[in-house]
Amino acid sequence: MDILHDHTVSRRETVQIREQVKVELEAIKDREVEQIKNIFKLEKGRIESELIKKEQDLNALKAENNRLLVEFKNLERKLGKPSKHDKGVEEEGKCKATL
Repeated sequence: MDILHDHTVSRRETVQIREQVKVELEAIKDREVEQIKNIFKLEKGRIESELIKKEQDLNALKAENNRLLVEFKNLERKLGKPSKHDKGVEEEGKCKATL
């Protein structure tokens, strides 16, 4: 009878150990999932910051490009050379005049 009793206790212990391991593994999984979420948030923030910086750089380059274009057109006018845009307007005017 003691052998059967020992076997039953052993079985209960095994079930308890399995449950304990299952709980511990679940806790480890939850911590790892939380760490992954935190890493994701940090990486997302870093990428968003980088995107904002690149957009600012792009806007600065566009502004500089526009400034240089205006400066170029002013220099062309001073030299008496019409820009491509001005030539298009002149040719359009000539076409309308011939009609």
